[in-house]
Amino acid sequence: MKYPYAWLLCCLFPVLTACANPPEPQAQPKTWFSLGLIAYNYTNRTIDTYSVNGAGGGNVFLSRSSAGGSKTTCCSGFSLKDPLPRQYRIQWGGDECRYTQVSSYDGTRRNDARILWREQTVSLSAADIHVPPGEEPAYFETHFYPDGHVEVAVTSRPSAPRLILPIDPDTGRRPGVPYLPERCTPAQITQPGYPELYDWIVLPDGLIENDPVFNHHNTPPAPALPRNEP
Repeated sequence: MKYPYAWLLCCLFPVLTACANPPEPQAQPKTWFSLGLIAYNYTNRTIDTYSVNGAGGGNVFLSRSSAGGSKTTCCSGFSLKDPLPRQYRIQWGGDECRYTQVSSYDGTRRNDARILWREQTVSLSAADIHVPPGEEPAYFETHFYPDGHVEVAVTSRPSAPRLILPIDPDTGRRPGVPYLPERCTPAQITQPGYPELYDWIVLPDGLIENDPVFNHHNTPPAPALPRNEP
């Protein structure tokens, strides 16, 4: 036999080729995502602003049958490796009250409104993650309910509103909700919100007056210095 080991080489060739070209490592599944913030406002007033763990989500108009009321803003980090449930700090300017400002300098009055800050720590559990197989987490949803509680969810696409609430087509408000909010109570004057009114005093008739001793932003301007006439 002229080439007695030829058959052995033929058998070993595929093995040697495989060793010379090892298979490429498989890509690891993605576990970290940047989620767009989206909110749903089922309350009676526009939410002036809100945030998720400090990430701003902007304002949220009243929800309608096909929309929650907000745009999508950037963003909240989300990792599939983090244990559940997870806690999220939700802050928002939802409640509003109005007051009349009286200047102690010249007695002028001005009507204004305060946005009152609210805050809740909300838990995200496995039941709040709605991502079908083959899709990726893409949105962090915040749902503001009429009774004041807040729920959150992670989804692969924006959800439909959970509550279908009416809107008056003539006013753009919930039916029966007045245009102006209620007047501020003394407690609401000092409650965290904006504008800050910690340096104002409440008058017996419900008005508030600038206290010139503490408020340096509304004191009368200093008189102009005399100019040297030519």
